[in-house]
This record gives sequence, structure tokens and C-alpha cells, in this order.
Amino acid sequence: SKTSVVYVGCDEAHFAPRPAPRTDGPLDVFTYTSFLDLHGVEHILRAAHLLAGQSDVRFTIAGSGRRLEAMRQLARDLDLTNVDLPGWLPFDQLPERIARADICLGGHFSDIAKAGRVIATKTFQFLAMAKPVIVGDNPASREVMVHGEHAVLCPMADPASLADAVLRLRDDAALRRQLSEGGRALFCERFTVEATALALQEALDRMLG
Repeated sequence: SKTSVVYVGCDEAHFAPRPAPRTDGPLDVFTYTSFLDLHGVEHILRAAHLLAGQSDVRFTIAGSGRRLEAMRQLARDLDLTNVDLPGWLPFDQLPERIARADICLGGHFSDIAKAGRVIATKTFQFLAMAKPVIVGDNPASREVMVHGEHAVLCPMADPASLADAVLRLRDDAALRRQLSEGGRALFCERFTVEATALALQEALDRMLG
């Protein structure tokens, strides 16, 4: 009763739908990370390993952090040829890179307790840009997102389920459109700067009686 929720959202001046360059290349599955344990990058890599035989699917995991080299080593150990780990991506290049993606991975995918209580900042950015998003199936995600309407909710710490979710979206263009439109509509309704300011104002009004 003493707590009010104000969602992080994102600045739609930077993150908004934009035309994606047409490509005949493989399905582009994108995420970025600081490689915290919370993010569960190892589960993304193991999902990519399960999809190694799918030549039309490619993963890009941008970002840097203390576990980057460990994840690069895991990629080598798994002999992954369908994953790029390019390192840090400057902020001003991030919207363009998201626009190029066919599917975005919002996370979090670890089974750490905190991962079930939070929605990743990048998830709001992906929704704002009308991208089909896969997120961890946890109480935080279900508080605001409906599976199959706004995002695909995937069991956490489960590479097989994550791989299946990627294939489902690859094979179902109608579902990708639904998530793109539904996720964008959800963002516009609840997570814009204006919506965030209104939620904060309402919270302050309640506190002040």
C-alpha cells in the first residue's frame, strides 16, 4: 500500500518505428546486454546451438561487460557459427541496429530471482520500435504483457523453449505482425514519456493525499 509502480519506458524521440532495410539474408535475431548474470546470455547461446542447423537464423548479441569473454569462450566451445558477439554498440547506433532486426530478445532469461521481478529497459525500446519481442515468462512481464498479443513469453533459463519461440516467429509472419502492432500500441498507451510522467504525477498525488 506504500508502493506505486512507475515503469521505466524509454524516450520515443530516439526509439520509434522506422523503415527497416530490406535484406535477403537470414532471420536477424538481435539483443544487447552488459553480460550480467541476470541477463542469462548463456541460455541465448545454447538456444543458438540448438538452431545450428537452421541456416536462415542468425543471432547478434551486442554489448560488453565482465562476462563477455566468458560468453565468447562458450560460443567457441559450442562451435557456434550462427552468433555474432561484436562488443559495444554506441547508443546513437542502437535504434538503427534495432530497426534492422526481425526479432528482438528482451530477456531476462536467467533464473536468478531478480530476473522475475523486472522488465529489461531494452524491452521497452523494442516495443517502442514495433519489433516482435521474446521476453522471459515471469510475473513482471505478465503484469503488463499478454503472451501472443504484445510479446512471446518464454520460460526462463530454458534454451529449448527460446529456440522454439524463435522458430515459431520465423514461421508465422502473422504473429510477427500482431506482436509488432500490439507491442507498439501497448508502449504508446503505457510507456511513453508522457504516460510515465502521468503515472508519476498520479503516484505523487496519492502520496500527498
